[in-house]
Amino acid sequence: MGDSIQKIIDEKEEMFANPQFSIRSLDPLLELEKEIVKEGMDFGDKFSSLIYAILQAYGKLKNRPKRIEYIKKWKKLTE
Repeated sequence: MGDSIQKIIDEKEEMFANPQFSIRSLDPLLELEKEIVKEGMDFGDKFSSLIYAILQAYGKLKNRPKRIEYIKKWKKLTE
């Protein structure tokens, strides 16, 4: 899963710059998050980087409630 997260981190700027970027673009990130949580691996730097990428994506989409939700998750992971 670490490799999947790293790939997302490496490609997020390109993904965000895509004019076709939409809420559906988040599906792979959200699925990966669910999978990691299900496996009980929802801790550490890689996972917090995934959560940060998701909160950035919600920011780009101007979805304030979801962005705030993920800011809280990210802060909890990084405290």
